[in-house]
Amino acid sequence: MSDATTGSGREEGPPATETIAVTFHPQEWVDSPGEAHDWDKRQLVPARERDPVTYEVPREDATDGDGRPVPDESYRANMLQDHPVAPEWVADWDGPYYVTVNSD
Repeated sequence: MSDATTGSGREEGPPATETIAVTFHPQEWVDSPGEAHDWDKRQLVPARERDPVTYEVPREDATDGDGRPVPDESYRANMLQDHPVAPEWVADWDGPYYVTVNSD
């Protein structure tokens, strides 16, 4: 019978999943001259009521087939808004946003 313990006597569990940090950047539209950077045009700016938030996702969910992080603000990166580990408010955010992926 095989022993499922390490040399230290502790049981071995499944290997830990490697993770990668992603940051959700909530945004909002502004069109008033005092807030816009370019007069008479609606523009996206960081949301006033929410700060960006960073959370960890499994590495395979935020990398391409070669293991490189997906490009920031890409479709694949932005899909991480709905990841099961994303904070609830992030998944519920219905305004504009973008997601960046830590490349370290």
